[in-house]
Amino acid sequence: MYLLLLGACAPRYGVGEMDRPPKPMEEILGGADAVDFAVGPHWEIQTVWVQDTVLYRGVASSGGRIYESIDVLAKNVETGDAGQVRPDVAIDAAGHVAVLFAVAGQPWLLTEDGSWTGGPIDPAARGALVALTFRGATPVAVWLDNRGGVTTVYAGTEIYAGGDDGVCMCCRPAVIDRPGGPVIAFRDADGARRDVRMIRHAGTWSDLGDATTGRWSPGGCPADGPVLSEVALYVSDGRDGARRIYRVADGEEVLPVLDANAQALQPRVTPDDAFRAWVEETAAGSTLVVNDGSGPKAIGTSTGRMELGDPTRVGGEVWLPWRGEVGMNVARVAVP
Repeated sequence: MYLLLLGACAPRYGVGEMDRPPKPMEEILGGADAVDFAVGPHWEIQTVWVQDTVLYRGVASSGGRIYESIDVLAKNVETGDAGQVRPDVAIDAAGHVAVLFAVAGQPWLLTEDGSWTGGPIDPAARGALVALTFRGATPVAVWLDNRGGVTTVYAGTEIYAGGDDGVCMCCRPAVIDRPGGPVIAFRDADGARRDVRMIRHAGTWSDLGDATTGRWSPGGCPADGPVLSEVALYVSDGRDGARRIYRVADGEEVLPVLDANAQALQPRVTPDDAFRAWVEETAAGSTLVVNDGSGPKAIGTSTGRMELGDPTRVGGEVWLPWRGEVGMNVARVAVP
């Protein structure tokens, strides 16, 4: 587990602020390369986004307007690799905010408690694939690190090396806090195969072994990383020829798709496991599919590849950032 200790004398880390009048978030976020949301204890919607390599933070209302002054947190921030490289924002029960992202191939963690402080997690760290959660008041920052030439999993220190093959260097890890402690999921590398492995923290980090056993070999990069809810793991695998979304809890199940001829990619899920999203790709383009328990339905299309962010429950809606050929969108899906 990783805790960045921030003293009172730590410098404020931010390269400026931009005051803007309240505007619909699509006007501010439309040119973004990546967006993430987190809802605080007083229903404040922390919003971070990267545009032209600059990382911004604002606060949105439930009506979809970004109404506070906008913090400029960092420059030269990385995004890309089909959406796998993106910032992650989290907030604890007391309202403390943390943002994890990559600058020039190095993971950075910033926290806010009245002012922004932080910087590179470790001067020696090398990696742009990151994931973040809180355990109580402690930020748990996870990243894939290739400082030694073989990619390994870090959460403050190295916690999984995976032998000579290391772990998959192009698939984003996932982390979530569960009652027994934080759980991390990632694609392990065993020759050409890329099954998902899990690690849990219960005082110390322990290896839970493979969560999937399909022995899928993607045959190229980038593939998709796994995602976690409070009770299950989701991953896209092509073990039977067509890529499908697999849900792993007590066993494995394959989620139904809208188009049997499509490849199902980029699974996303809310922590409560009630809302799922993914992309179905064909030669004609991409379709954004969601399922709130009533069955899959299409809510967006793109003639090219889509890149999905993470879904966030905001009152009676789920907000889901997605980027297509016309820029960034935020789907606001009414849910039960």
